[in-house]
Amino acid sequence: MMSIAAYRGKRKAYVSAESGTYYLPRLMVSRKNQVSHLGLATVHLISRLEKQRRQRSLPVAFMPGFACNLACEYCYQRTDPTHRSAKPVLSKGGPSYEDIAKFVSSVAAAHRVSNVNLSLLGGEPLMYRRQIREFVGALRDQTDISDISLVTNGTLLKEENLTELMALGLSFAQVTFDGSRAFHDHFRSFKSGTGTYDAIMKNLVNLAASHVKLEIRINLSAANILDCGELIDDLAQCVSPEQVGVCLTLIDDTKFYSEPAQKGDVFFSQYRNLVSYTSGKGFLVSLPGHSGLCRTCGNADVPGGLVVTADGKLYSCWDSAGQLGFEVGDVQNSFASDRHNHWVRCGYGSPDGAALHQRLALEAIKAIEGENETL
Repeated sequence: MMSIAAYRGKRKAYVSAESGTYYLPRLMVSRKNQVSHLGLATVHLISRLEKQRRQRSLPVAFMPGFACNLACEYCYQRTDPTHRSAKPVLSKGGPSYEDIAKFVSSVAAAHRVSNVNLSLLGGEPLMYRRQIREFVGALRDQTDISDISLVTNGTLLKEENLTELMALGLSFAQVTFDGSRAFHDHFRSFKSGTGTYDAIMKNLVNLAASHVKLEIRINLSAANILDCGELIDDLAQCVSPEQVGVCLTLIDDTKFYSEPAQKGDVFFSQYRNLVSYTSGKGFLVSLPGHSGLCRTCGNADVPGGLVVTADGKLYSCWDSAGQLGFEVGDVQNSFASDRHNHWVRCGYGSPDGAALHQRLALEAIKAIEGENETL
């Protein structure tokens, strides 16, 4: 049975399910936010159609390495609680990029799709531009690439690097902030301790002027949420809000970082206010895309996508990539028969992640509907 949460707004009703958040006619949700049988059937049908649409390409997350030029306190890839910069290390002497590309192509063929949707992650992927060029070239020799997206801290998105990525086919980039300048520079600094806020803002100008779709991810905590309005103001001065998406999201708990205070009603009220303020500035606020799992990690029996590192190891999720003991196979031997023992899902460090995603989506909807307080 699907786990859902519903909200009947002033103009529409909204239902947040495991597969996403959907708009419904108001008559399908009662004043007590109970979904009718017709509403449940509609959500089930939309969910199936969306699943079929997504299955037309194979999602592939490629991590060329885990090195990063920053030292973020809460980084989920940290391997040592005493060192912010301690990250996973790739094995030496692994398969070639051609071998990895051939495996990706074989999985795509098994899924009966003719192309892949490639995401580039790290570490900081822009520290591996040569490796990215070589892998994309090898992959294109084996299969079509429908889209290339990049998740980056934004500090290396200088004009020459952006031009190179666009030539490879980059179509989407997500850049992360940690709140206002003061909070961001405290949590997201260079290894030297110097802040990164101004450097990222400068690089956004070139990115926003390109044809690459831009999304700003803002990591929220109880400590920074009240000051994020300053960041929204700065972004509105730097880019055209109507052309930029903003994803307001919680920081998942990890082995070495936890934010219990952010899960209370006061925080969600503040979150609703921030969504309203951001939307009021003209930005498109993204709703949580799913409730705690994605196509790649959602099904260990029949994986819907791939997370692969440059040494050819396979993982169930971005969150666990590179972590010792979380490998679920490799490109030379495919998925391991005992992969269920190592299979984790998005936000596996946060046991109540699915419920939080649903709550976030509904609070955002309330704000966009206008039932908010003043920031």
